[in-house]
Amino acid sequence: MGHNHLSNRLVETYSHVAPEIEHRLLNPGMCSPASLTAAATLACLQAGLTSVTTILVLAGAGSEGGQAAFQVPVGVAQAAGVALLIMGAWRLMRGRGRSMLTPISPPEPV
Repeated sequence: MGHNHLSNRLVETYSHVAPEIEHRLLNPGMCSPASLTAAATLACLQAGLTSVTTILVLAGAGSEGGQAAFQVPVGVAQAAGVALLIMGAWRLMRGRGRSMLTPISPPEPV
């Protein structure tokens, strides 16, 4: 009864954004903003935890014991990992690199 009038009214009101909304609803590969925020937050948390162990490894490299040849490369690799985690989280929060989190759809059955 009144449903036809309501649907026409919705089309009239939202016609300027309808194609974009339809694209987002029909494209299952797009990630939600909540999942992107969660991924960026977890990357920052991982960067923080890794930076603590990096400081401990590099601080121990100066101690006696002859393990500096092992600890310095490990500390440098961890510091590079921290930088990459922070850079990735920053890119996600700015809206870039979202395709990294786009799930790959399974192949269609034959």
